[in-house]
Amino acid sequence: MSTPIVQPLSPQRMYEVLIGEVLSTSLSTLAITLFISQSTWGVIDWRPILILFTADYIGFGFDHYLDNRPILLRARAAGEADIVTVFWRARFALTSAAILLAVALILSPLSTWLITATLLVPALLWDTPLFYWGQPVVQLSEKAKGETEEPQSGFAIKRIPGMKPVIVGLIRGCGYYAVIRSVVAALYPNGPVMRSWDPIQLVIWSTINWTCISVRISVRCFAFLPPAHTDPELSQTLADVRDFADDRVSGVPTIPVLLESVYKTRVLLTIVHALTMLTFFNNPYIVLNTLYTIGLVWIMDDKSPRFIYRLNTHSQTPVAATYSLVHAYRWLNSSNTI
Repeated sequence: MSTPIVQPLSPQRMYEVLIGEVLSTSLSTLAITLFISQSTWGVIDWRPILILFTADYIGFGFDHYLDNRPILLRARAAGEADIVTVFWRARFALTSAAILLAVALILSPLSTWLITATLLVPALLWDTPLFYWGQPVVQLSEKAKGETEEPQSGFAIKRIPGMKPVIVGLIRGCGYYAVIRSVVAALYPNGPVMRSWDPIQLVIWSTINWTCISVRISVRCFAFLPPAHTDPELSQTLADVRDFADDRVSGVPTIPVLLESVYKTRVLLTIVHALTMLTFFNNPYIVLNTLYTIGLVWIMDDKSPRFIYRLNTHSQTPVAATYSLVHAYRWLNSSNTI
C-alpha cells in the first residue's frame, strides 16, 4: 500500500476525493454495464447493473478511505468538524452501497454470487501476503550480539510481474459480461431477446481496453517520485491510485517498471491498440474508441490535469453513449435494426 499523504485539505477537496471521484469512476461502470446488457441481450436487468455499480463504488471508495484515513485522525485531533463530517458521509455512502449490493445479490441466482466472489477476491487480496517464508538468520547489531531475528518475506499478488493490468482486464472485461449473463440468462433461457454485438468480440475488446487503462495509470505514476514534487494537489492525485505511486521505488513489477521506460510502455500500448483496431476494423465503435484511447496514451503523464485521468477511466463511456444515441434514434424512427 502506498504511503498515505497527510496534508491539510479543504472539506470540498476532501469530499471530491472520498465521494466525488469514487462516484465518477463508478459511473463509468454503470455506463458500460448498461451498454453490455442492451447490446448483447437486448434487455436491461437492474440486478447485475446494481451489483457491478455498487461493488465498484465499494472497491474504489474503501480504497480511497483507507488511503486518506490519516487525514481523518489528524482532523479529529485538531477538532476539524467539517473534515470529520466528510468522512462520516463517505462511510454512510459505503454502507448504503453495501446494503444495495446485498439486496441485489439476494435476488440473484447463486451463480451470480460465485462469479462476484471470484471477481472480488483477487482485488481484495491484492496487497495481502498470502503466505510467508523465512529468510536466513541475520545479526541485528554489534551491540546486540546474540540477538537475532528471522525476518519473513510475504508473497502477495501484486508481486507477480504485470499482474495488476491482467486482473483489471479480466475483472472488467470478462467479469462484467459474466455477471450480467448469469442473471439475464436465467430469465431468458432460450437466448438473447435481441443481439447487436457479438459477446466474444465485446469481451475481447473490453479486456484489452481495461488492461491498457491499468497500464496507462501505471505510466502516469511511474514518472512520479515523491521527493521530486511538492505540489500537494499532484501528490493527492497520485495518492488516489493505491500502490502505483511508489511502485518504481519499492520494486512492484508493473509494466512500466519492467520495461524501465515510460516511452517504451507507450509504444507497447499503441501497438496493442493498433492491433485491436485492425482486428475489429469492421466495427466503427471500436475503431473510433481505439483512436481516442491511443490519444490518451500519449497525453497522460504525471503532470496531466485531473480531468485527463477521469477521461482515462471513462475511455469506454463514449462508446456506450454513442450506442445509446444511435439506438434511441433508430427506435424513434421505428427501425427494427440496431
